Amino acid sequence: MELREKQLSVIIPAYNCNRYIAECISSIYDNFHGDRESLEIIVVDDGSKDETPRILDELEREHPESMKVIHQDNGGVSRARNVGIERMSGAYFTYIDADDVFMGNAIDEIYEKIQADEYVDMIVFDYKDINENGEEVYYQQVTKGLENQESLGKSFLFHHYFNTCWGRVYRAKEETKRLRFPEGIKIGEDVIYMSKLIDNIRTVACIEKPLYGYRIFDDSVMMQTRNVLDREVIKCMETTIKNKEDFAIEHFKDQSVLAGYYQEYSKVISSKVHFCMDSNLSKTEKKQQINAFLTNPQVVRVLRKAFFARGVKLKRRMISFIYLNKFLRQVYLCQVR
Repeated sequence: MELREKQLSVIIPAYNCNRYIAECISSIYDNFHGDRESLEIIVVDDGSKDETPRILDELEREHPESMKVIHQDNGGVSRARNVGIERMSGAYFTYIDADDVFMGNAIDEIYEKIQADEYVDMIVFDYKDINENGEEVYYQQVTKGLENQESLGKSFLFHHYFNTCWGRVYRAKEETKRLRFPEGIKIGEDVIYMSKLIDNIRTVACIEKPLYGYRIFDDSVMMQTRNVLDREVIKCMETTIKNKEDFAIEHFKDQSVLAGYYQEYSKVISSKVHFCMDSNLSKTEKKQQINAFLTNPQVVRVLRKAFFARGVKLKRRMISFIYLNKFLRQVYLCQVR
C-alpha cells in the first residue's frame, strides 16, 4: 500500500444540520479504536445558516489530530464533496451524509478489511434505514452476490443502492481521485459520479454487516411539497437512464443484461407513478404530473424497450403497454383519488 500518514478519509458535506452533525461525527469515533492520527475527517460546511458552523468548530478543537473543518459559501452538495476530495490525503476514502451514522464498529471493520487486502478497490457493506430517533426501520442487504467487477456492474444497473456514493469505501488511486461530482444539478449527481467510479473498480471486498445508518424522515420532502414528479425529478430520471444505459452498453455484450436493465427501470417508473398517486397533491395535479412524466421521451423509450425486450415478464409488458397507450393510460388514471 502507498505509505500515507492518513489511512482513511471520511468526507462529510454539511448544510444546516445542527440537529444531527455531532451524532454523525461521534459515530465515527465511537466505532473506531485504533490510532486516531491515521484517521481523517473532512467536514465541508456548505454555508450553513444555523448552529452547524459553531458545532463543527468546537468538534475540530476537540479532535485536532483527525478532524478538519472547511467553511465555504453555499455551493451545493456536489461542490462540498468535491472540496473534500481535493483536500483528502487518505489511502482510502468514504462518504457519509451529515444526518447519517456509522454503526457496528464500522471504522474498525473497515481498517481490518483494508489490512487484509491492501489493494482492494472498493469495500461494500450493508446498511440500515433508521428513523429520526436512530431506531432501525429496515435492513438493506447490499453485499449479497457481490463477488467481482461484473457482479458490481449488474448491481449498479439493477439496484437503487448503488445510485448513491455513501455506504462503501474506495481506494484513493489516481483514477478515482480525479473524479468529481457534477455541479449545478440538484438531484442525480451521485448516479453520474458512480457510473464513472465503477469503471475504475477491479476488486471488491464485502463486509456482510450493517455498518451504516441511513436516516429517513416521516415528513418526507417528496410527500410534503409539490415536486413529486416535477421537472427536477424527471431530469434526475433522465440522467439515471442515460448513464446506466451507457454503462450497460459499454460493459456488457450480453443483450439480456440490457433487457434486464430496461425491465428493472420500468419498475422504477411504475413506482414513481404510484408514489405520485398516493401523494397529497390534488387529483388534477396528480394527473398532470403523471401525464407529463409518462410522455417524457426518455421514459417512453425505456417503456418501449421494456415492452419489446426478450425475457420481460408478461405483467411488466402489460404495464408498459398501458403506460404507452394514451387511451389505456387515461382509463388507468381514473384510479387517481
